[in-house]
Order: sequence, then structure tokens, then C-alpha cells
Amino acid sequence: MNKPLEKTINQSDSLPGVSGDYMLTRGEFGAPGSRHIVCLTDGTSTEEEALQHEDLATSSHFRYIVWNYTTPKAKPIAYGVGEFWTVQLDPGHTRVTWSYSFKLKDDVFPGDLGAIGRWLFRVRFLNGEYAAMMKDVLTGYKQDAEARQTAPQ
Repeated sequence: MNKPLEKTINQSDSLPGVSGDYMLTRGEFGAPGSRHIVCLTDGTSTEEEALQHEDLATSSHFRYIVWNYTTPKAKPIAYGVGEFWTVQLDPGHTRVTWSYSFKLKDDVFPGDLGAIGRWLFRVRFLNGEYAAMMKDVLTGYKQDAEARQTAPQ
């Protein structure tokens, strides 16, 4: 899972991909407090900050926040919080869990509709376009891991 975002999040028919990033803090992104601007393939951007990062012998946890979305697709989003958990089940298998939660802007559709707007956002965006992007990312991670596992040593 340790590869650049531009090789991880691809453009789809409905969502921009990542074209690169620019560090706002010293060092690499991932340590708590590290921040970067993520440049998107539609010419827009977003900001991310690492909140937690813990690596143990057979598990890891990474939590981050994303805000300042400038892409029109994310106009109703105030911020999102993502989390990755990995657990090594045995030497050849790792379970990866990726979750996301979003805070909608209260003054922009569909957030201005309250509970109904949150439901619409979940049904149209989260369960559709965003779920497809997350599945694509996780599939890419799985393919990379399987390729490394079968590569000659």
C-alpha cells in the first residue's frame, strides 16, 4: 500500500483521479501532523492531514482528514475522515479495511436538506461513485501484493 497516490487513485468516468501532491510540511506524508495538497486530474485539489499512524508487527492503523475540496463533485463536502486498518491473518494473507465518513456543508445541497440530504448523498455518491473508487483502490493494492508474492525471489 506504500505507493504514490497518483498510482493509486485513478480517474473514472465520474470522479477525478490524483495527478500528484505537494507537501506542506517537512518529510513524507503519513506521520501524524503531516499535511499535503493533493492535485486532481480535473485541475482541482484537496488538502489532507495525517491524524494517526501506528505500525505494529502484524497490524497497522492510519487515520487522516481531507478538506478544502475544490472539485465540483465534492462541493457539498465540508471534510472527510478516512481510516485504514490492516491485520496480517497469516504469512500469506492480510485483511485491509478502509472506511470513510463525511461531514456535509449545512448550506449546500444536499446537506441543506438535513437527514434526507444525508440519505441522498449516501445513496447517490457514497454507495455509487465513491464505493466504486474505493473498490478500485483496494483491488489495485491486492493485485500489487499478489504480484509481489508470486514474483521470483
